[in-house]
Amino acid sequence: MRLQNDLISEFFDMKINGIGVTSLDQEMKMKDQQLVRVGSDVLGAFDDEVITALANTQDLIGAVLRVHFCLEEFLNIWCNKVTSNKDFFDFGFIGFDKKIKIAVKLGLPENLSVIFKLFNSIRNKYAHDTSAQITMEQLNDIRVKIDNLPNFGSQPIPKCDDPSFESLVGDKVLSWNGINISTKDRIVFLYLVFSMKILGSYVVEFHKRNIPFNYAR
Repeated sequence: MRLQNDLISEFFDMKINGIGVTSLDQEMKMKDQQLVRVGSDVLGAFDDEVITALANTQDLIGAVLRVHFCLEEFLNIWCNKVTSNKDFFDFGFIGFDKKIKIAVKLGLPENLSVIFKLFNSIRNKYAHDTSAQITMEQLNDIRVKIDNLPNFGSQPIPKCDDPSFESLVGDKVLSWNGINISTKDRIVFLYLVFSMKILGSYVVEFHKRNIPFNYAR
């Protein structure tokens, strides 16, 4: 099964089909739309230039840094929405690890925060040693925790290592156990799946808090 929510592509279009992202009422409103441009409240996390570079880069360090940037934007979005601020962190530099702690204090689900921390630990390894190696043990730890996140929407997101689960990223088809898949490809694939599950969780969490949230341009 080809990954139907191709969140990373040249035009970054997302098919609205219920995979882990939409709530029931959103699915009903969007049922006649096949493609929706990702943006609105999550525009910062899906910056076109960053996503295009992430899809096209062959540089592992570059991919790690871009994924880290996108994930930081998700933390910003959580804090902004929960506190009704346009820019909650406008008072100066706050490190990624501190933003996770603040977001958790503001109600970010713990199962998401754990995965944010794992991605951050990989980024920090490279920040201190550009020759650092990302191990399969680290990647599998992230993969299992992403797989264990709840699914929202009418069609569940498959397990990352499901043989039929694959995604077209740029001009390359990625799957967890694909032929010649690199560490960089696995990082991108993990981020792709995690970003969908973040969106699904945000839809539910903000709905519970009666906070308006829109991810479609």
